[in-house]
Amino acid sequence: MLFRVILYVIVGYFIYRLVQVAGRIISSGGRHNESPTPPPEPHIRDFKDIKDADFIDITPKEKGSGTPKGS
Repeated sequence: MLFRVILYVIVGYFIYRLVQVAGRIISSGGRHNESPTPPPEPHIRDFKDIKDADFIDITPKEKGSGTPKGS
């Protein structure tokens, strides 16, 4: 009795999976044979408002100031 129930559950699971896979194949409908669509062209940006960054040199200019490079 228990063996029969387990067998029905296993067979039912396989039938469920088979129906699921068949449904996916049918719903895709032949899209696999079509040529892939080309990717969209990238958006070309206008770089009109770009300003160069202003940096300040913070390294010590004198040999005696700051920490020694060896430490």
